Amino acid sequence: MPVTRISAPLLACLVGLCCAGYYGVIAFAPGLLSGRLGGIPLSIAVALALFLLFFAVTLLYTVTGTAEEPVERGEP
Repeated sequence: MPVTRISAPLLACLVGLCCAGYYGVIAFAPGLLSGRLGGIPLSIAVALALFLLFFAVTLLYTVTGTAEEPVERGEP
C-alpha cells in the first residue's frame, strides 16, 4: 500500500492548533473540562487524546518519509 507524503508545515499547524485550542479551553472555558469520562477527569482524557494525536503525527511524519533525506556531498 503506497503511503502519500504529508507536508511538514501542515502537520506542524495541526499540532499547534490542537495545542492552542486545548490551552484556550483551559484559559477561557474551564467549565467545559470539569466533567468526568470513564472515572477520570475530562481534562486528563483530552490531554491523553492529544498526546496520542501528537504521537500519531510524529509516526506519520517518519513513516511517510517527509523528513528531508541527508544530502551526500561529492569529493572536493
